Amino acid sequence: MSDACDICQQRGEINLVASGIAPITYGKCGDCMERGAENIGVISIWLASYGGPQNAPEYCEQLSSFLASEYVDWHDIREHYRQNEEEILSSFNAEFFGND
Repeated sequence: MSDACDICQQRGEINLVASGIAPITYGKCGDCMERGAENIGVISIWLASYGGPQNAPEYCEQLSSFLASEYVDWHDIREHYRQNEEEILSSFNAEFFGND
C-alpha cells in the first residue's frame, strides 16, 4: 500500500476509506477525510456517467476535491469538467465501452 493520499498526494498516515460516489476505496490523509474530498478523476468519470454535471444528482453540489494544489468545491469541479470534457468522455468510453 502506498503512503501517499490518493486525493492530494500528501505523504503520511493514510486510512482506507470508501468513496461516497463510486465503488472504490481510497487511501486518504486526515485532511481529505475531514473535508470529504473525492479524487477528481473519479468525480469526472462519475459525472460522465450521468451525461455531465448538468444531469448529476443534487448532492453533487456538496462534493469537494483537490485540484491544482488546493481543495476545490462544486463550482471548480464543474469548471474542471467543462474544460476537460473531451478527454473525460474519451476516458469514460475507453473504460466502459472499450473504445474512445
